[in-house]
Parts: sequence; C-alpha cells; structure tokens
Amino acid sequence: MSSRWALVAVATVLGLALLALVVVLTPWRPLGGVAIEAAQPMLDFTKQQIAREDAYHSAVRPPGYASLVVSLMVALALGLTPLGARVVERAAAPLGGGWVWQVLLGAVALTLVGRALTLPWDAWAESVRRRYGLSTRSWGGWVADVAKGYGVGLVLTMVVLLVVVGLARWSSQWWWALGAAIGAVLVAVVSFAYPVVVEPVFNKFE
Repeated sequence: MSSRWALVAVATVLGLALLALVVVLTPWRPLGGVAIEAAQPMLDFTKQQIAREDAYHSAVRPPGYASLVVSLMVALALGLTPLGARVVERAAAPLGGGWVWQVLLGAVALTLVGRALTLPWDAWAESVRRRYGLSTRSWGGWVADVAKGYGVGLVLTMVVLLVVVGLARWSSQWWWALGAAIGAVLVAVVSFAYPVVVEPVFNKFE
C-alpha cells in the first residue's frame, strides 16, 4: 500500500471513529423531551436595562465586525499571496534567513502586522465598553493588556510553528500524524497551565 493510500485509510478510520463518538456521546434529548420555553427577560430586568443592553450591543458590533473583516483580509493577503513569504524572508534575512529564524521572526512580523491593523477597531470597542461602564481600566492599562495578549499569543504561535515546521522537515510523510499527537498533548498541557501561568498575567487573585 502506498503512503498516499495509507493516509487516506488512516483519515477515514479517524473520521468514522469521530463520527461514532459524536453519535454515541451527544445527548440528543438532554431534557427527556420536555418542551423548552423561550426566556422571559422582563421577569428579571427592567425595560430600561433591556434597552441599555440592546444599545450597547448595537454600538459594539460595528468595531467587532470591522476588526474581524480586517483580520480575515490580512490573513488572506499574507497567506494566499507572495506578500507573506516576502515579509518572512525579509524579517529573517538579518540573521541569515535560516528556517528557524524564518519561523520565529516571521511569526513576529506577520502577527504584528495583523495586530496593528486591527488595533484601531479594538480601541473603538474599548471606548464603547468604557462608555457603558463595562471597562474601568485606564487607557494605559488597556495598552498593557493588549501587549500582554499579543506576547502570550506570539509565544504560543512560535511554539506551534516550530513543532509543525520542524516535523515537516524531519518527515515529509508522517509529520501530520506526529503533529496531531503532539498537538493533543499540548492542548492538555495548556489547559492545565493556562489558569496558573497565563491568567495571573492579566488578573490579580487575592
């Protein structure tokens, strides 16, 4: 059996196993067929509170949608055109242009471009939250949180890319299987480490 057919067979078996797990483990009738009534917000909130909630979401949706559209456009432009490759090559050129530097410095450059272009829309959304009293931090605190979030995301991105690219260079046939196994382990590790390592970066617990 060729390696291609082996990949197809493994993917088919994994897909069928996943489908079986979904069918067996999904609680299709969690309430035993009991009819679910629509929520009645008027029982818990006043008309003024409901109107304020509607007004807030109407104000915060435009910057949220704009940020999403811009981030998608940046991802498409950098991922599906030669522009992304040129950015990566130029970022790594001062240190020799090796694949490790391309991964590390390329990740910095690409994510920085995306973050910078969505930052104005995120600032708009933050101003809406401040206007409605949902954010009490200063603008300096907001900038600090944005920088922390970017740093944490960048480190995780670098680790994932180093693993994936390194595996692809080591084994062009089975990198995806090894990457999936390592990815599952990383998900478990990060799930336990996140509350202990990442959350304290943004919050103080006393």
